[in-house]
Amino acid sequence: MNGEKHLTQAQKFEQAARELGCDDTEEAFDAKLRTIAKHKPKDDLPAEKRDKARGRPKK
Repeated sequence: MNGEKHLTQAQKFEQAARELGCDDTEEAFDAKLRTIAKHKPKDDLPAEKRDKARGRPKK
């Protein structure tokens, strides 16, 4: 095994996450959440389909 010790699946996952530069701090999470939450989704459906998807009856 090229001098590597046996790693559990969880340890392999943690190692891969570190190599990719993942950050699990609360500050990093909050920063990402603010980025995502401040944008409103595009409302590109026609009004009829949008109302149907929201459970509203036709007018």
